[in-house]
Amino acid sequence: MAVDFLSLDSGDGWWGSREWPSIVEGFVARLDDPADPFWEIKGAREALANAPTEVKDRDALSEALLEAPWTLSTEVCSWLIRVGIGYVRFDRRED
Repeated sequence: MAVDFLSLDSGDGWWGSREWPSIVEGFVARLDDPADPFWEIKGAREALANAPTEVKDRDALSEALLEAPWTLSTEVCSWLIRVGIGYVRFDRRED
């Protein structure tokens, strides 16, 4: 599953892209706000309530997503995809 985060063909929304740090930051911030409209994605709010233990340490999760997503367990990777990490939206920055 961690391979999904590493796919070079997946465009600008995954690990290694310039948008990835913003996606991770936005996603991790939303984890602490279950009322955020982001969680209205079908089934995401229910999955949020059943997050794997590894997700509870936000700093460690953020670091792993930014530096080495392949170190995350299959359970966590599956959960991240199921709850919609790929759907995080943000204002694009011009670098």
